[in-house]
Amino acid sequence: MNPGASAAAPRGHNVHVVSRLTPSLFNFLYLATQSIGATGAPQTVIAIDDAFGHANLGELRPDITVVAVPDEPSPWARSRALYNHMVDVSRRTRIAAMHLHGILPGLAGARLVRQLDDRSMQVFFPPSSSRTLTGRSLLQPLALGLVRLQMRQSRQRPVAEMDLDARLMKSLASLPARFVESAAADVFFATPHHEARRPLLISGGRDESVLPATRFIQLAVLLCDDSLDLSFNWIGPAQPRTENAFRAAGIGHFKTASASERAQRLGTAWLWVAPHEERGFPIALVEAMACGLPCVACDSEAHREVLGDTGAGFLCASRDEMMQRVAELVDSPELRRRMGEAARAAAAARFSERVFARRLLQAYGLLPGAVTEPALSMPDGASRIGGTPS
Repeated sequence: MNPGASAAAPRGHNVHVVSRLTPSLFNFLYLATQSIGATGAPQTVIAIDDAFGHANLGELRPDITVVAVPDEPSPWARSRALYNHMVDVSRRTRIAAMHLHGILPGLAGARLVRQLDDRSMQVFFPPSSSRTLTGRSLLQPLALGLVRLQMRQSRQRPVAEMDLDARLMKSLASLPARFVESAAADVFFATPHHEARRPLLISGGRDESVLPATRFIQLAVLLCDDSLDLSFNWIGPAQPRTENAFRAAGIGHFKTASASERAQRLGTAWLWVAPHEERGFPIALVEAMACGLPCVACDSEAHREVLGDTGAGFLCASRDEMMQRVAELVDSPELRRRMGEAARAAAAARFSERVFARRLLQAYGLLPGAVTEPALSMPDGASRIGGTPS
C-alpha cells in the first residue's frame, strides 16, 4: 500500500487527537496514520491513556510521536487535558493539519484553531465511533450542536466512517460529511483460508464488552448438538467472569492482540458469527470477510451496511434464523466456498488498505486531483470518496 507516495506532504506536523479509544476508532486511526505517513508527513498522536489505549497505541508507526494523556473522570476534564497537550505541541512545531477524532477533541481543536489564527492550517473532523455519537444519548443534539458552532468558526471538514454516522451528523447538526470507510489490514487478505477438520465457528471483539460475548455463549449452548459436532472460538480480550462462562460452554478463548494473530485464527474457521448489534464500524466482520469467511450476522444497520447484497453471508432477524443459517452453512461446503469467495472479493474491492488510503488522502486533499475528481453522491448529505477502487 503506497498510494500516497506521489502526494505532496504538507509542511509541518499532522496532529491526531483522540479521547478514549474504541476498537473501531483505533482501526481508523491506525490506517489513517499509515496512509498519511506514506506521504512523508511527520505525525503526533495525542490520546487518553486508558487501558485500551495503553494496550494498542504501541502498534502505530515507529516514527509517530505518541503523547499519552492521563485519563480524567469527566468528559470536559478530558477535553481540557487534550487541549493543554495540543497547545504544548503547537509551541514546539508548526501544526499543518489537525485530525480531531471525536466530539471532545473537536471542541478542543476548534478552541486551539481560534487561538493560533493560522489560516493555512487544515482541520479534519472524523468522529468515527465516537461514544457520544454512537451512544444515541440525550446529549447528542447538544454535543453536535456545539461541534457545528465550532466548525463554522474553525473551518473543520467532517469525515464520517459509516453512512449511519454521516446521516446522524446531517440530521442532528446539519453537518454534511465526507464518507471514508475503514478497512482491514493487508495481512487478513494474505492469510490462506484452510478449514479446520471439525466445524469451527468464530466470533470475537477488540475490548471486554460483556454483551457480544454473552450472545455468542448463548448461541453456542443452543447449537451444542452432537449431530453437528461444532466447536466455537472467541478471539479477543474478556472479563474474568466472561472467561469462566467460555470455559463452562466449551468455547476456546484466544486473547490475540495483533492483526497477524487474529488472521491466523480466522484462517481455520468455517464461518464467522456476529449475534449482537454493533455500535460503530463492524471491523471484526470486515476482517472475517477479508479472510474469506462466510458470515452470519444479526440484521443491524451496521452489519447491513457491510454485508448488504454482497453474497458474503446472511443477515438474520432472530436467533432461530441465525441457528438455521449456521446449520445450512455447516452442511454445505459448496455454499461456504461461494460465500467465502464473495466475502473476500467484496472486502478487497471496498475494505482494503489501498482503497482506504486513496479515499482518505483524497478527502484530506493530499492526492493530486482530490479537488477536481467528482465524488459519488450519497444520501442525506454524505459523499463517498473514491467509490471505485483503482
